[in-house]
Amino acid sequence: MAENKIKTIGVLTSGGDAPGMNAAIRAVVRRGLSSGLNVKGIYKGYSGLLNEEIRDMTARDVSDTIERGGTILYTARCAEMRTEEGQQQAAEICRKHGIDGLVVIGGDGSFAGAQKLANLGINTIGLPGTIDLDIACTEYTIGFDTAVNTAMEAIDKVRDTSTSHERCSIIEVMGRNAGYLAVWCGIANGAEDILIPEKYDYDEQKLFAVANFIKMFNYDLNDNMVEGFVKVSITKGLVLNGKFDSWIISTPRRVEVFRQLLEYSESFKIEACDDNDCRFEFEIKELV
Repeated sequence: MAENKIKTIGVLTSGGDAPGMNAAIRAVVRRGLSSGLNVKGIYKGYSGLLNEEIRDMTARDVSDTIERGGTILYTARCAEMRTEEGQQQAAEICRKHGIDGLVVIGGDGSFAGAQKLANLGINTIGLPGTIDLDIACTEYTIGFDTAVNTAMEAIDKVRDTSTSHERCSIIEVMGRNAGYLAVWCGIANGAEDILIPEKYDYDEQKLFAVANFIKMFNYDLNDNMVEGFVKVSITKGLVLNGKFDSWIISTPRRVEVFRQLLEYSESFKIEACDDNDCRFEFEIKELV
């Protein structure tokens, strides 16, 4: 029987944490040990790899971890892995510690780093772990289901209040440049409309303007025809980390009015934009 070339594997979690990462770590460690491999845990992602925060893992190390959130290996973002020097150093450290294969649990950024290591001769396997579901070639990712259910519970509570007060609620969920989380939650919670980056060609300024325009009109619209010129001042402080994720619109009443507002979204014009705020102009000619 041919000798197995891989004797030692490493496992790390990188980027944003996602529910289920600890279960994945446990599976990798125990499966590796049962197959006769040495398993090394790499702490704090690629940053820990470059700093050689590496230690041997045992079955006891992953006991009672399935139900815990976050990641027992900790995680961090690492700018050095975006450079050729950092990638070369990471590959050399893997060889120094005898790591024949590396299991990377994370999102698209983590996979990009794994691909660089693979190009440098390090065997790598990627386990998609992100609540955004923005990994290509997979229909599911670790953490996405939990994120959907957590958001659904929160949206249900907001919807009760919105219905009682006859209000329009605009709910932002995570997702970065992918609208999967918003779409799944919107369908499950019965949202009247869903604003996602894909629908607006990833133009976060337009998408943000549409959402805030609807929010502003929540208390002012009536059943009559609206005419005139409106200026909307939007502070960037309302945008998470300066980036737009995804919006869910739930309108218990005046649904058609808001839908017509969205149809007029092409007439949005950015009047001015600086580090503090953006001003948009929107002309409504006729709403019925």
